Amino acid sequence: MRQKLPILVLIAAFAAPASALLIVGPDGKPTVGCQMGDVTTHPGETLGPAKPARGGLGETYDPANPYFGTGQKLAQAARVTLHTSYAKPGSVFRIQYDTTGTNAPPMADLDGSGVPDWVELTAHVADSVLNQYFLMGYDVTLKDLGTGGDVRYDIYLRNLAPQYVYGLTYSGSNGYMEIDNDFAESIYAYPGVFDSRGARGLRVTLAHEMFHSIQFLYVSYRTDWAWWMEMTATFMEELMYTEVNDYYQYLRPDWYKDTIFENPALGLTSYASGSVHPYSGMVFLLFLWQKHGSAALTGIRDTFAARELSTATIITKLQNATGVAMRDLLSEFWVWSYFSGDRYRPQFFAEGAHYKPAPLDTIKYDSIASRVTLRRMSILGDTTVADTTAFLGARLVRIVPDGSAGGVVISVRGTDTYAGKWALRVAVAYPDVVTYMPVEKDSRTGEMSVSITGANWQNAQDILLVAANDAISGTKIPFVYRVQYLHPETVAAPAVHRFELGQNLPNPFNPATVIPFTIEETAAVDLVVYDVQGRVVRRLVSGAVLEPGAHRVTWDGMTETGLPAGAGVYVVRLSAGSEMRVRRMTLLR
Repeated sequence: MRQKLPILVLIAAFAAPASALLIVGPDGKPTVGCQMGDVTTHPGETLGPAKPARGGLGETYDPANPYFGTGQKLAQAARVTLHTSYAKPGSVFRIQYDTTGTNAPPMADLDGSGVPDWVELTAHVADSVLNQYFLMGYDVTLKDLGTGGDVRYDIYLRNLAPQYVYGLTYSGSNGYMEIDNDFAESIYAYPGVFDSRGARGLRVTLAHEMFHSIQFLYVSYRTDWAWWMEMTATFMEELMYTEVNDYYQYLRPDWYKDTIFENPALGLTSYASGSVHPYSGMVFLLFLWQKHGSAALTGIRDTFAARELSTATIITKLQNATGVAMRDLLSEFWVWSYFSGDRYRPQFFAEGAHYKPAPLDTIKYDSIASRVTLRRMSILGDTTVADTTAFLGARLVRIVPDGSAGGVVISVRGTDTYAGKWALRVAVAYPDVVTYMPVEKDSRTGEMSVSITGANWQNAQDILLVAANDAISGTKIPFVYRVQYLHPETVAAPAVHRFELGQNLPNPFNPATVIPFTIEETAAVDLVVYDVQGRVVRRLVSGAVLEPGAHRVTWDGMTETGLPAGAGVYVVRLSAGSEMRVRRMTLLR
C-alpha cells in the first residue's frame, strides 16, 4: 500500500508464523529496528520526523535464521487476542478491537450505535475497498477458518505505531490482517510531503493490505515475486485514494535507499537489502494508468490471474494489455520521470511536480548526472559508450544543446544476444512542449538512430536519450550508444520558402502541440484550427502583424470556449494576404 514508509506486509501460511523485511535508509542501515523506534540519520543531516517501516512481504520465520537475506525482520508467532469484535451485517469482515488499553481505537460513538465510530468506519472502508477490487475483476473470496469467531476475514486494530508499521497481512487459508488502531501519531505525516493520519491512513492502508490478501488468493509468497506484489499494492493506494499521496515519501532518497529515480539502470524488479525500490516503483504503474487507462489495470489483473508471477509472465501480460512492447513502455516511462520535479512538464505525470528529485538531478546525484551529461557537442564531436544495465533497466543520457548551427545523430544498438531487446527514445524539450523525435531502425544491424538538426537542434533547451531493455534476467545487459555532432557544413541547408506551414510536433499529440510556420515579409497573420466539418475550434493567431522569419505557436488542445477539444483529426490553416497553407493534425485523448 502506499502508506508512509514501508508497510510491513506479513504473510503466514496456515498457522505458520510470518515475518517482514524493514526498509532501510540511504546509509544501508534499517530505518527502525525490530520493535524499536530509532531512525538513522546522516552526519549533519536531519531527516525530519520518524517514518513508519513499510517492509516487504514476509516469509515463514525461522528462529535459527532470524535475519534471512539483508533486510531486518519482524516475527509474529500467533494471532493477538482482543476483547471484542464487530461484524457489519452482510460484510465478509470482522473487526477485532479492544475497548481499553494501548490497542483501543478512538471510542467516540456519535451515532449512538453502541459501536465506536472508528470501528464502523473501518468496516465501511473495508467493504468499499473490497467492492472496488470486485469491480476490477479480482477474486475477493476472503475468509479464515473460524479462528476469530467465524469464517469472516478478521481485521485486528492494534497500536502498530511503536513498531513504525502501517499494517500487516497474513495469508493462507486462515488469513487475517492487522492495521494501526488510529493512525494518530506524527510518524504518519510529514509537513509538505504527505499526511496519512486518521481516516486517510486507514483508507490507504486497507487498500494496500487488502490487495495483498487478494494476491494470496492467486499466488503464494516467493522472494522473486515480492517486488511486483509490493509495487502493485502501493499503486492500488493511489488508484483508490489519489488525494492522500502517501507515496510521495518513497521518492525521497534523503529518506530511503534505492528509490527508483536514483539509478534507472538498476532495473524495475530490484528489491535488495530492504530497499524502497518497489514502493517508489509504483510510479511505473502510475505511468501505465495515466497513459493507457483501463488497459493498464487489465494488464495488472492478468498478471495475477496467470497464477505465476515470473518476469516473463508480467512482461507478456502488460504488453498484451497495452499493445506496446515492454522496452517501449519503459523508455517512455523514463522520459516521464525525467520531466518531473524541477523539470516538471504537465504533459507527463499529473503530480510530477512533487517527485523530487528526478533522475539526473545535478544537485542530488551530481556524480551520476555529470557522467551521463554531454555538453559542448560542437567541441566534443563524437562519443561512443559501451554500457550495461540490469534487466528491465534503462540508461538516461542528457545532451545539452550548445547553440551551434549543426546538429546531432543519436544511435543505440543492443549487443550479443540482446540485440533485439533494446528501445531508443529521444525527447527534445522546447520552451513550451516536449516532443519525441522519430526513430529509424537499420533492418540489417538493428541499430536505432535519431537525427536532430536545424531549428529542432537550435531551438532545443534540453535533449534526453533513453535506452531501455526488456530482457527477463541478467545483471549486465549490454548495449552501445553513440552521440555524434554534425557540423553545419555537413547538414543540408533547408529549402527556403517564402511562405510555409510546417507539420505540428508532436503529431499525434496530447495534450499540446507546436505549430511552426515561416513568413517572408511582415504581414497580418491568421492561424486557425478547424474540425473536419470546417467549424472553427480555436483561433491561435488572429490578425497579428508578425515579422519575417520562423514562428512557433502552441495549441493546448482547448477550444475557443476553454473546453478540451475531443480526440480526432483537425485542420490548421495559416493565411496572410493572398497566401494560405493547411495541415492536418491528430489529437489523442
